Amino acid sequence: MYLFPDADRSAQRYVYFRDLNGMYLIETYESINPYWQGDFANVHFSLAAPNGLPYADKDIYLAGQLTNYEFSNKTKMIFNAEKGVYECTAFLKQGYYNYTYIAVDKNNPAIRRDLEGDYWETENSYTILMYYKSFTDRADQLIGIGKINSRTDNPGISF
Repeated sequence: MYLFPDADRSAQRYVYFRDLNGMYLIETYESINPYWQGDFANVHFSLAAPNGLPYADKDIYLAGQLTNYEFSNKTKMIFNAEKGVYECTAFLKQGYYNYTYIAVDKNNPAIRRDLEGDYWETENSYTILMYYKSFTDRADQLIGIGKINSRTDNPGISF
């Protein structure tokens, strides 16, 4: 399967896209159980490089829960000079996947930049775990779990 080429969106205005917050969902509409009966496919990802030139001193990686947020040779994008794009192939089960591209500095791998951009308006989901431990307890006790979303049209805390 060939996906439409993506592009570096870090210099663009923020636009909200409803997503799965980096996660994925195994899904198929043509079977009873997508975990057992969903098809696998080689999915070809491509990222259009700015001006058709590779990023200077950067390695580009496909990232998300589908890659377990790991930076390895399996998730590294290879620059195709003929097309002017970075390419990567992943063997995935039929479903809905959220992913991004991360630029990692070759000289200092701790310096990473998400090519989706860095916007304060983004939507995030948070899980709050509340623990209690009295002076006589030998371990902490989980006494509550809460979930909150940063979207203003979805206010409140759910327990």
